[in-house]
Amino acid sequence: MGKGKILIYDFGTTAVKTVLFDENIQILDVITTELSYDYPEDRYVEFDAETYWEIAVNTAKEIITRNQCQDSLEIISIASQAETVIPVDSKGNCLRKAMVWLDTRAVKENDDLKNSIDVHSFYRITGLNDMDPIWPINKIKWLKNNEPQLYSDTAKFLLLKDYVLFKLTGEFVTDPSICSFSGYFDIGKKEWSERLLDLAELDANKLPRLEESEEIIGTLKPEVQKMFGLERPIQVMNGMLDQSGSAIGAGNIEEGSLTETTGTVLALASTIRNLDSLDLHDRVPIVCHGVADKYLALTFCQTAGILLKWFRDNFCEIEIQEAARSNEDVYDILTRKARPDSINKRLIILPHFGGATSPVVNPDASGVIFGLNLDTNKGDIVKGIMESVAFLLKENYTFLLNSGFHIDKVRSLGGGAKSPFWLQIKSDVLNREFETIESEESTSRGCAFLAGKQLGLYDDLDEICRKIKTKDCYRPDPRKVEIYEQKYRLYLDLYNSLGEVFKKSSRY
Repeated sequence: MGKGKILIYDFGTTAVKTVLFDENIQILDVITTELSYDYPEDRYVEFDAETYWEIAVNTAKEIITRNQCQDSLEIISIASQAETVIPVDSKGNCLRKAMVWLDTRAVKENDDLKNSIDVHSFYRITGLNDMDPIWPINKIKWLKNNEPQLYSDTAKFLLLKDYVLFKLTGEFVTDPSICSFSGYFDIGKKEWSERLLDLAELDANKLPRLEESEEIIGTLKPEVQKMFGLERPIQVMNGMLDQSGSAIGAGNIEEGSLTETTGTVLALASTIRNLDSLDLHDRVPIVCHGVADKYLALTFCQTAGILLKWFRDNFCEIEIQEAARSNEDVYDILTRKARPDSINKRLIILPHFGGATSPVVNPDASGVIFGLNLDTNKGDIVKGIMESVAFLLKENYTFLLNSGFHIDKVRSLGGGAKSPFWLQIKSDVLNREFETIESEESTSRGCAFLAGKQLGLYDDLDEICRKIKTKDCYRPDPRKVEIYEQKYRLYLDLYNSLGEVFKKSSRY
């Protein structure tokens, strides 16, 4: 087998994927490990951080052995979710369970932060358009307030990617794309914000050092090398935020590109060169790209594909049993129940089952199914959920356009990109073309693109991104565009009319 093999970990919300690429950045093998979290109290979401490392060791060992690449593996890196906090001692030992990014216990700390700095100033430093209990600045302050001895004993507060990097190399290091979601990182200066750390009364010396995503931070520790069944040192590249990885993996490295990822959540990413070139209104979240000299506008909505899972788990036992008998995907069965040629003009679903986050932040908002009647069936609800995510996509897409973004093409990623039915709805709702790409695993592939560049497999990212091939193109159906435009206006009217109801219901 040839040299230049690349191993990438993709630490997602619901699973860890360990992906092996060849020297042409083609997938050789993938191992997926499902994750389940602990919920000890309301708002608490935790996970045994050592289990992350056990998964990393076991899957690397298996994929290396299975593909006999002990002599050809050249580099390892990581793409990861951002806001999971892991306190460790000076030897990198975990001092408590990880506070997963979904954990929202730090409400008081978030309120304190809001009282100490205005949103405009916070945005100008961090690029984050609101203050949220999930940001690490609030999680770490919660630990200081509620577990003071642990805070004192902590040598470093690491994010998930940083923790696995330490276990691999012995280096305490992080990168700008991950830290863009910390709440204490200055995205313009690419350094820790003294002002925000002072306001939160946190110690900068308890944070890892900063290096760009593409930097080689070291080699595997000898004991890890042995665990992986390797007989020579392997380079480890810093790595990046998962959404940045998927953007690079889809060729989203220049202005004019937009990638939309419909997975558990909905995320829109568009590349920016100049932070001062847009009318951002303090509302478009901006993060550092995995590409060193660029940024990403990244709007993020907490509930998208997870709504279909919610509907499946609670209302579709018959379809689940049918899928088990026929060895089919239950979502394919549910999609067949939706009527492709008809649009239920009255049925409107608001997808804010976890609150609204973008383009308007409203934690009081909730999910709504409006317009039910005796003719409504499961297929209508399935299609209504897909339409609601498409409307949410249109809200964010329109907001980016109104903020000065020029978008030449839209590429769809994530589980939602596997559904032609859903992609056609999106095309009809937004009245523009949507592309999918041939390559799967765009998150780990984007990280592998940077790793391949470090190995000298190509001269620059443009070279490899030009080779990304379009798989399918979905064009709007003129017959449905106007109907969906009318339904979209009703969707907005419904949300706006429920503002006071959302506020009152949140008190109970």
